[in-house]
Amino acid sequence: MSSHSGLNNPKKKLMHTDWLISCGGMSDLIRTMDWSTTSLGSRDSWPQNLRTVVNLILSSSFPMAILWGSDLSFIYNDAYQVIAAGKHPEAMGRSSREVWPEVWDFNKPIFERVMQLGETIYFHDQMFRVERKNYIEDAYFTLSYSPIFCETGQIGGTLVVMLETTERIRLEQQLKKSLETLELQVAEQRRTKELLRESENVFRTIFENNSSAMAIIEMDTTISLVNKEYCNLGHFEKEEVIGSSWTKQIPPEDLERLTEYNRKRLIDPESAPNNYEFKFYRKDGEIRHALMSLAMVQSTQQIICSFLDITDRMQVEAALLESEKRFRAIANYTPGWESWVDPDGKLLWVNPSVYELTGYSIEECMGMNDYPAPIAHQDDRERMMKVFNSSVQCSIGKNVEFRILCKDGIVKWAEVAYQPIYDENGENLGHRASIRDITARRQAEQQLYIHQIELTSQNEELHRAQEELEAARMRYFDLYDLAPVGYFTVSEPGLIQETNLTATKMLGVVRADLIKQPLTRFILKEDQDVFYRVHKHLFDTWVPQVCEMRMIRTDGTAFWAHTETTAALDDDGTPLCRVAVINISASKQAEEELRRHRESLERVVEVRTADLKKKGVDLEETNIALKVILQKREEGEKILETTFLDNIQKLIVPYMEELRRLNLTEPQKNCVNLIECQITAPFLQNLTARFAGFTSREIQVAHMIREGKSTKEIASTFNCSTRSVEFHRDNIRKKLQLSDRKANLHAYLLGLPEK
Repeated sequence: MSSHSGLNNPKKKLMHTDWLISCGGMSDLIRTMDWSTTSLGSRDSWPQNLRTVVNLILSSSFPMAILWGSDLSFIYNDAYQVIAAGKHPEAMGRSSREVWPEVWDFNKPIFERVMQLGETIYFHDQMFRVERKNYIEDAYFTLSYSPIFCETGQIGGTLVVMLETTERIRLEQQLKKSLETLELQVAEQRRTKELLRESENVFRTIFENNSSAMAIIEMDTTISLVNKEYCNLGHFEKEEVIGSSWTKQIPPEDLERLTEYNRKRLIDPESAPNNYEFKFYRKDGEIRHALMSLAMVQSTQQIICSFLDITDRMQVEAALLESEKRFRAIANYTPGWESWVDPDGKLLWVNPSVYELTGYSIEECMGMNDYPAPIAHQDDRERMMKVFNSSVQCSIGKNVEFRILCKDGIVKWAEVAYQPIYDENGENLGHRASIRDITARRQAEQQLYIHQIELTSQNEELHRAQEELEAARMRYFDLYDLAPVGYFTVSEPGLIQETNLTATKMLGVVRADLIKQPLTRFILKEDQDVFYRVHKHLFDTWVPQVCEMRMIRTDGTAFWAHTETTAALDDDGTPLCRVAVINISASKQAEEELRRHRESLERVVEVRTADLKKKGVDLEETNIALKVILQKREEGEKILETTFLDNIQKLIVPYMEELRRLNLTEPQKNCVNLIECQITAPFLQNLTARFAGFTSREIQVAHMIREGKSTKEIASTFNCSTRSVEFHRDNIRKKLQLSDRKANLHAYLLGLPEK
């Protein structure tokens, strides 16, 4: 239910002494404001149509304003207060030109067209430069200007209905820019993927044709890839080692140490050494010594390892020379950019990976007097030189990120770790730096950030859609509340879950007092069984049910109600039924009056017949007297019928015709049709007399069929379903003994005499 209208909010009490219906917000401001100082004058002097429109806008959740009279005096609702902003509450009662002088040039010709010509004007996403928060801003609105007509037909004012779309317009503009940026980034990402694919092909070529034994190992010790030299190292075939664990090739004396390294590397890759010696088995069982250098493959859980058989080195005198060669072999094929700088900051050595990362050759790097300044991006150069000078002073650092300016102009992101190098005597030999490419990771982080922004925007759009849906739902419930028929939503156990305003007025109960109450509480005790049977049959068959029963108001008075119930499921799938209730007390009273009249006539006949029997001494005299009495009775009935019909024609029919010429609502038209069917049609008396077994509703339906009305028109007149009308048609055919005949019911009824 709408929470913006005083009519629909049970927490707000109606003020019966004031024509203003709602309370709170703008209603209180209008109620307490001294209007005698404005051009509108005291509220009590306002015309009825102005009062009606004021109550209309105050009960609406859409921003609305009334501009009344020649000076266009302002009256607005709570929702418009947000648009007025800093102009509230001084805007109330002032002229439009005083309230919005900054847009008067735009509004003036529009108000002239509305007030003078009666036009309705609409603008979609119209931009206005307004000052409502102590500064000039561009605001967008979708709005309409409509004339408000007085009872005399003249135009008394203008109704403005508007919705601010500033935020949506701004978001659309921002979204357009974001999409353009996203398209550029997608194109850049595609180019990066192509470069990565080319880089992978180069890597495989280098890996397969490398002169060193190399392998790629998973963190679970599985060997996933080896090159030809690795197979030569252990005299294995590729198929024999790929997919197996490297632990099978390690003797027990080294297995525990290497397993511990692997365990530490799983926790922290920096906590385990990247270079170490170990023993391994060849295929023929011979134990050999190897030096392994490893590095984590970027953005994976894989390790790239290079192996060097150092068995022969340990058996010859040139151990130092061989060690240097092994070092250079390992360093040259390490995937990262490795370098060694002396204590004075001069580059002593750099591995070939510098070329893959920067495009600068080893010779070019060695020839740089201010290494590594030319390679650092100009925006990061000063910071990186401070880090470099700190490393020269024997500091330790890791995970320092900076940008590289490659030789070809491409900018990449890199991460550096550095530490000092000492000889066996503790003398400083300079420092070692390891640099790896993190461009792909940074791009992925940037893409994630963009996706998060897009997701936030989508969530905001979804929230706005939900608000619009809620507003539409509120409008539906307003129409539901004001329907001419009482509506109840009842659970399967028979408890009222929801009801409209018409139903509460019908029962004389506040809506809050109806919720969770059994519907049978408001049904006459003698008719409760009818409701129980209909309710049970509805949920057993899920076929709509129609019945008539007596209901009770809170003041104890009863009334006849025609109910139509249908079964449904709520959002959780729980069965419930919807009950439509129409007050048919007037119809029932007319039927009761007709029944009493018939019983009165029957009693008169009984009394007269008894008198004739008592006075009948002589059979001839009795017969003569009986004939006279019967003749007089027939004449009396004809006179009574003629008098009754003449009175109807003279006293009722003219007024019925006058009523039809009035501008009646649909419920009023239906009432007129019902009265005409029950009283003014001579055919009804004839049909009632001829077929006493007809119910009042069957007689009404029969009359409308005779008049040529369709099933749909009859259902609309009686405010019931077409299934109910079909049910009555079948009963009429049965009682007229037409069930087994193909006779047309309309033609048959036309053939019956009216008197």
